[in-house]
Amino acid sequence: MSATNAVIAPVERGWDELNAVIDSLGPLGLTMTGPDGWAVKDHLVHIAAWELSLLGLLEGADRRSAMGVPGADEETDALNAGYGRSTAVRRQSRRSTTSDRRTPG
Repeated sequence: MSATNAVIAPVERGWDELNAVIDSLGPLGLTMTGPDGWAVKDHLVHIAAWELSLLGLLEGADRRSAMGVPGADEETDALNAGYGRSTAVRRQSRRSTTSDRRTPG
């Protein structure tokens, strides 16, 4: 196994495992909230945002722009808050959209 595959394979396995859990929850399960008030789908959006950040980093791009929050403070809590506000605005603008959005495995 090449060095690249040795790094990528566990990441792909992780996405496969996450997608299997998502499939097992079904649409209703994605709306369940935990004690923190976040629904499962909110956690998935959070994961996706940080995935975009890492892709931006690997591509040499601005991580905040890759996350959709250009100009946000680089501190983690500020990024999370900025992305949360940005996500809420997008959610309001497409309330009728219920499609399943996942990172391909």
